[in-house]
Amino acid sequence: MRKLLVLLVLITVSVSCDGQKKNKATTEQVTNYYFIRHAEKVLSDPSNSNPDLTPEGEARAERWKDFFTDKDIDAVYSTNYLRTMRTAEPTVKANSLAIKKYDPRALNDEAFTLATTGLNVVVVGHSNTTPNFANAVYGEPDAFKEIDESEYFHLYHVQLVGEGNGLVKKKEALVID
Repeated sequence: MRKLLVLLVLITVSVSCDGQKKNKATTEQVTNYYFIRHAEKVLSDPSNSNPDLTPEGEARAERWKDFFTDKDIDAVYSTNYLRTMRTAEPTVKANSLAIKKYDPRALNDEAFTLATTGLNVVVVGHSNTTPNFANAVYGEPDAFKEIDESEYFHLYHVQLVGEGNGLVKKKEALVID
C-alpha cells in the first residue's frame, strides 16, 4: 500500500511538472509600455524651467491614474522634473510603487529594456521626449507623431509580445481627455 501511495505521488508530481513545461513553452512574454506627456504646467513664469502642475494638470494626473487602474502597472518612469513626477504621483500611489527616474537623453537603453521586459510600464515625459521614446521602443523612428506644446492628452501604447525573431510589435495612439 505504501509503494502504491508513493507511486501515485510521483505520477502526480510528474504530470504537474510536465504541465508547467507546456504552459511556459506556449505562454509568450508580453510587455506593455504606456507613454504620456506630463499634464498641464504652470506657464506664468517663462524663466522657470521646472514648473509645477496647474489645477487642470493635477486633475489630468488623476484621470491618468483612473485610466491605468485596470492595467496592472508594474513600474512608472519619469524624468527628474516636477511636472513629470507630479503627473506620475497618483498612478504611483494607486499601485504602491516608487517613481523610477530616467534620463531623456538616454532613451531605451539596454538597462531599461532588461528592467521592463514582461512588465506593464508607464513612462511620463515631455512633448519632445514622449514620441521619441515610444518610437525607440517600437523600433521605427516615425511610428508616433510629435506632440504640440499645447497638447497634454496623447497616450502612445507599445505592446511587445514574444522575443527575438518571434517578436510581435503592436502600437496605438490614443487621445485621452
